[in-house]
Amino acid sequence: MQSLDEVLGSDGPFQRLIEGFTPRLQQRAMAHAVEKAINQQDTLVCEAGTGIGKTFAYLVPALLSGKRIIVSTGTRNLQDQLFHRDLPLVREALAVGGTVALLKGRGNYLCLHRLEQIGSGNGELFSGDLDELQKIQEWAGRTVGGDIAEVSNVMENAVVWSSVTSTTENCLGQECGFYDECHVVNARRGAATADIVVVNHHLFLADMALREDGFAEIMPGVDAVIFDEAHQLPDLATHFFGTTVTSRHVTELARDTLRAAHKEAGDTPGMIDIATGLERTLMAFRNSTSGNERREEWHRVRDSQTVNAAFSALSEQVVVLAEALEITGERGAELQNCGRRAATLKAHLELFEGAEQETSVRWMEVQRRGFALHHTPVDIAEAFSNRLDHYPSSRIFTSATLAVSESLDYFTQRLGLTEVTTHCWGSPFFFQEQSLLYLPEIELEPKDPSYTAQAVRATVPVLEVSGGRAFLLFTSHRALHEAHGILKRENNFALFMQGDAPKHELIKRFRETARAVLL
Repeated sequence: MQSLDEVLGSDGPFQRLIEGFTPRLQQRAMAHAVEKAINQQDTLVCEAGTGIGKTFAYLVPALLSGKRIIVSTGTRNLQDQLFHRDLPLVREALAVGGTVALLKGRGNYLCLHRLEQIGSGNGELFSGDLDELQKIQEWAGRTVGGDIAEVSNVMENAVVWSSVTSTTENCLGQECGFYDECHVVNARRGAATADIVVVNHHLFLADMALREDGFAEIMPGVDAVIFDEAHQLPDLATHFFGTTVTSRHVTELARDTLRAAHKEAGDTPGMIDIATGLERTLMAFRNSTSGNERREEWHRVRDSQTVNAAFSALSEQVVVLAEALEITGERGAELQNCGRRAATLKAHLELFEGAEQETSVRWMEVQRRGFALHHTPVDIAEAFSNRLDHYPSSRIFTSATLAVSESLDYFTQRLGLTEVTTHCWGSPFFFQEQSLLYLPEIELEPKDPSYTAQAVRATVPVLEVSGGRAFLLFTSHRALHEAHGILKRENNFALFMQGDAPKHELIKRFRETARAVLL
């Protein structure tokens, strides 16, 4: 067996497989640190600067160890890249066997039960969604894994996806008629026996916070968990250890209850009236908070008498629904599921009553298509560390951006990590020689409504010089769509915008197209 230095050195297999591969001292140093952490069941926190090649630096020792390992990364896009590109390359370089599995959250898999419901006309779809539904139905007949990322001809943000995928709340579990064929269940079964399992932080944290049945099955026997893009963990953990109520949660509960009432309790018209009443009170509350996209402290939102009255009406209707479902829930599995969801929603809305607490903050996010109410803990260090202790294994946290003033204390304190080994390896790149920074002079503040237009126009001369080949990053969907409109009028570039197709498909098209700009 080759040593880490030989694998990652100038005469190693990567030199043959990757054109322009350059050995890096920092990469080999990180690989040794990861190897030590895995073998000694330590906790390693390390910053690996841009260009080190940290993915190979942890995959090589992970695969050579022969142990069961979970790799958790920041986004589904990075998860797909890691599984479909990086892992196969490293496995080929090392000539190692074993099994690997990709596991995503349930919202990334087609739900056969909900597809049947919506296909039989028992769901809410508009005429514009029917064409997309037909494409999904055609794909459903030939897919093996049910991963919705396989569908390249339906937009990633299409409304129809929420109607044909499940959530923890609306899943019927073993009572579902499609349980044996369920894509989520089959993905978890595959992951339970794999040597390397690739997940994302959302799924891992959801398991930590909710202990959702299914994912926990793959954790026993895992020897190490590697968190890539670990800088995202503190903020994500704050979200998962808090409580969020969205307009989508309420809408889906009302519509699922309505569908279940027609199916399992058609002789109880009062149940149908209560469900439709919930949609009406939801709409009234949404209208009372409508306006520009914004985030605002909850106590300031409730200063409005109109908002206060609409929220109270919504909460009262949820109580009425929960009490009605407690009585009718025994009529069928779907009504019973709605009853559990209504009771949970009732408890969550109660968190937004009363005075503020020092241990948490409450705030509202108004979006284009709805709203989200957030009840967020101020400090998640103890909660995170206690839950992490449920996974007795090595832990490796890595990212290009973890340190503050060359110290990792801020990161470790936010997550409550103790007894850790820390390292910081700087980038091997010579930025002064290999990059150019252009800072346009824009007199407007970023919050000014005209800021995005002026900033985008400042990029046009740069795009002309570079011949496209550019990636433009935005902080909001509003700015993203505004920029797309401006650049489309220029008519000089091939534009690809997030949401128009699955991310991996967008990147593929971007790479293959001349004068392309990816937003």
